[in-house]
Amino acid sequence: MSAEADIEVKVLDFVDRIRELDNVLDLEEEFAALISQYGYIQFRCGQVYQKGSGVQPRLIFGSLADDWSVHYRDQGYMFTDSSLQHGLVSKYPFFWSDQWRRDRVNDASKRMFEEALHDFNLSDGLIVPIHMEDGSVSIVSMMGDKPDTSDEIRRGLGLAAMYLHEKAIKLKDHIKYQPFHDPVKKVTPRQLDCLQWVAEGKSDWEISQILQISESTVHNHVEAAKKNLGVNTRVQAVVAASRRRLFVL
Repeated sequence: MSAEADIEVKVLDFVDRIRELDNVLDLEEEFAALISQYGYIQFRCGQVYQKGSGVQPRLIFGSLADDWSVHYRDQGYMFTDSSLQHGLVSKYPFFWSDQWRRDRVNDASKRMFEEALHDFNLSDGLIVPIHMEDGSVSIVSMMGDKPDTSDEIRRGLGLAAMYLHEKAIKLKDHIKYQPFHDPVKKVTPRQLDCLQWVAEGKSDWEISQILQISESTVHNHVEAAKKNLGVNTRVQAVVAASRRRLFVL
């Protein structure tokens, strides 16, 4: 099977699998599983421009708490990243390496790309601009250490990203839009203590005995953690906390 046929089959399988999904965490996992086969280890989906509000980057979901995302946020790169700026006008997927070759890359972007490569082992990334009918622009970004940057992958993962975004819009009631500078609401140490024991299969009463607090207090901590993590169930909260490296399962 050719490389082009291979990615086409996997993208079609991905589209079929996400059709019946009803939560964002499962959607994230399916997309992460697809792109990891081609060397992409992180991804983000965010809205960059909204008609009437202008350029106002905000995250939807994705790998939000990895070291690179935290550094990107802390440095304010969302406001100087030339790849995001190019995504506002481009209708086609492009790689970071395409952007490096453009004369319009600013000094902040050059520094950003160099830090991604040398400090975070991210040698390239794929940017997929998504232009909506209402004029808003979203971008799906994928990054990795020596990822596949062939034209087949550009087209295949570009198409998968469009289906990812479309599904995310359908699940918009489950999505907590977050400012780019604050990707995850703070989960307190006590909330994490409770979630850690939830992950061990303990009931609220058992956790209350372990932590020497009331059963209702345990329940309130877990409910607050769910809200802060933007999920609906305890299982999703445990998975979300683990994926954001708040604790290790």
